Amino acid sequence: SYGFTTNYAAAELIATNGLPVWQDYLAGLNPTNPASRFSVSTAFAPGQTPQILFSTVATRTYRVETATSLGDWSVLRDEIPGTGGNILFIDNRVLSGVSTVFYRVAVY
Repeated sequence: SYGFTTNYAAAELIATNGLPVWQDYLAGLNPTNPASRFSVSTAFAPGQTPQILFSTVATRTYRVETATSLGDWSVLRDEIPGTGGNILFIDNRVLSGVSTVFYRVAVY
């Protein structure tokens, strides 16, 4: 439906919107629309409650994960339904004594 009619194996690797087409599809994005993007940002300073803002697609589900060192991820919240708009996730855990926190958002 996005103009790919032959050589689908090669087409899925074409980078559009900064992602390969197969990742655009997985995220529910339109690979032919440069404004169709998946974005994640954080908004907090040391000592404040971490907030993660991410864009969603209504037909997708999301998961927020965290780690204090890369490679050791745990799920904070799963099965977050997409709304078609942005979702603000607030990490209300007590993080005293933690010097570094990483976040990532998965879409499926």
